[in-house]
Amino acid sequence: MNMHAINSFSHADPQAAGEKMATVNRDTRLDNRQIDLRTAANQAIFRVQSGVSQLFRELMRSEGFVEIHTPKLIGGASEGALFGTR
Repeated sequence: MNMHAINSFSHADPQAAGEKMATVNRDTRLDNRQIDLRTAANQAIFRVQSGVSQLFRELMRSEGFVEIHTPKLIGGASEGALFGTR
């Protein structure tokens, strides 16, 4: 697989629109993660991650691999297990 170029069709420039970028500390961002995930920067990161994952899946499938989803083992009690104990 060879990648030759990445093209961008639109650029977000808040300074050009007269908007001022807010500076928010990490604790505030983590406390309000559901809102923070909607920012343009985070959405761009998700789109890049999704594209890389899709390309990797297509490559592996073309080589004859099969994607499987195995159960995950966790070290501690799961949240659902707390309701059955007293």
